[in-house]
Amino acid sequence: MTTEKTRPNIVLVITDQQRFDTIAAQGHPHMVTPNLDRLVREGVSFSRMFVTAPSCAPSRASLFTGLYPHQTGVLRNEQPWRWSWVESLAEAGYRCVNVGKMHTYPWEHPFGFHERHVVENKDRAHVNVPYFLDNWDMALYARGFEKPSRKTWARRADYRERLGAFAWELPADLHPDNFVGDLACHWLDIYPGREPFFLEIGLPGPHPPYDPTEDALALYEDRDLPEPIFERADIDAQPQVLKDLRREHTEDDHDAVVHLFDPTPEQMRRQRQHYFANVTMIDAQVGASTTTATVRSGPCTSRAFACPPWCGAVISSPVRSTPSAPGWTSAPRSWRWRASCRRTGCRRARSCRCWRAAARGAPASSPSTRAT
Repeated sequence: MTTEKTRPNIVLVITDQQRFDTIAAQGHPHMVTPNLDRLVREGVSFSRMFVTAPSCAPSRASLFTGLYPHQTGVLRNEQPWRWSWVESLAEAGYRCVNVGKMHTYPWEHPFGFHERHVVENKDRAHVNVPYFLDNWDMALYARGFEKPSRKTWARRADYRERLGAFAWELPADLHPDNFVGDLACHWLDIYPGREPFFLEIGLPGPHPPYDPTEDALALYEDRDLPEPIFERADIDAQPQVLKDLRREHTEDDHDAVVHLFDPTPEQMRRQRQHYFANVTMIDAQVGASTTTATVRSGPCTSRAFACPPWCGAVISSPVRSTPSAPGWTSAPRSWRWRASCRRTGCRRARSCRCWRAAARGAPASSPSTRAT
């Protein structure tokens, strides 16, 4: 019988818009990722893992339900979630905690978590994004700083030439990735409970704007970086809907990125340099959080997972494929999660008629808001 001592603690680290080709140990030597490399060497690395949707909330809803977007009903950001398997972990006796980004909606609804310390997108200064004051917003306010956003970056004379690439200008500990990582380590340091825990650490980067600290940026100053794969004939052959989307992205600075139809090689290298440097910052937080979890709590299941990148123009293989590097995984078989259907109380996974109906896209009875 499973006991408290045999159930492992679980740390799930989710990054946002991290490409699969950003981990050195997976064959990409231009990257500086010693901690992710260690997870790859000591754990399992999936080289053919694809997301269900090239957009944040639909992809995350699939991850936390085991269902496709047409089954969850989450087809874009800010659409309500109905359930997540975190509820099952909580009912099984786990202390479930979210630190950082989950991109659920409503943003602070429990969805099975006992604690939620939410940090959402870096830049929400847009008329189409609902107002929300998260933990990072409050920390910036308490320290007396204006939150960086497209409104503040736009004050720069070169704003429309940077492709969203800016060096972080505030104290390093207030960078959103450092803030979330440090807060997660703080939680691990002070957690007094004896029950096993599930800790989701949602790092906001390397989602744009691409805003690494100067020390991280310096690591890529003279590195041999891969160039973008770009063929004008491929762009010209795109369907009209994608051409319209490209034009829309040049007219609206989503996430503080002003896209250009014909950026120079220097502009593209600068953008990639900032992006890769942000990944290296995240790598440091992955190392700190997993080390803290092991020192404080003993061996735990660690998994680094990337939410899908979204280039806004072409959904190519490097975009849809995401890095996933689980660490030590020895949870007893009885605690391995199985997909539940959407009928309240049903936990028979694929053998259930309700699950098969949902898989076919048929209406499921009583969408579950609580797992039993």
